[in-house]
Amino acid sequence: MAIQFKVLPQEEYLYIKSEGIDESLAEHKKYNLEMYQSIKQYPLDRILVDEQDVTYSNTLMDMYDLAHFYDQEMPVEARLLRLALVVSEKYEKLASFWEVVCQNLGYQFKVFFSIENAKSWLLDKKTEK
Repeated sequence: MAIQFKVLPQEEYLYIKSEGIDESLAEHKKYNLEMYQSIKQYPLDRILVDEQDVTYSNTLMDMYDLAHFYDQEMPVEARLLRLALVVSEKYEKLASFWEVVCQNLGYQFKVFFSIENAKSWLLDKKTEK
């Protein structure tokens, strides 16, 4: 089953709950574009994406390609989003690599292994410039 997601607006951020199997890089790109289209429908720039119930089949090279896909296919406004991604700890290496590549490209994306830590970072007003 490809990745499915639900967007659940909260008071200060969007909560996106995803589940399913990341079957290919092409599917992951499609999922990310669909998610971005949904995000744009709300006036919130803080996003918590809960992918704890997602099974990944991607490689490190796929994560590199995915981050560069954002750079090529997403509008520049996507860099204004503050996005906390929560994944299972078994994907730490993969997710951490994705985070570094995204941040090097100018995105405010950060990986977490708990909803509480993600929410704390996401809503920390002191980190804004």
